Amino acid sequence: MCVTAYCPCRRCCGEYSNGKTACGYKINPGDSFVAADSKYPFGTEMLIAGYNNGEPVKVLDRGGVIRGNKLDVFFNSHKQALQWGVRYLDVKIRSN
Repeated sequence: MCVTAYCPCRRCCGEYSNGKTACGYKINPGDSFVAADSKYPFGTEMLIAGYNNGEPVKVLDRGGVIRGNKLDVFFNSHKQALQWGVRYLDVKIRSN
């Protein structure tokens, strides 16, 4: 999958930079989660190489350009999101 990154800032989230994800989850410092296409229900767990120390993360968000085999991993700062860049990775998906 193509895995990009974002943070909760206005540059990344635009009008949706209110500290909540699409499923209504309130973002906390240190959180790790993913924005994915709606074909992956909220709560679906994913293992993304190089992200969250190899621990699974849940789908808690959506994105305007997150379609098909594209994911957006969450970081707390814009700098961290930019450092991630764009990566093409194998992702393991665990269904609910």
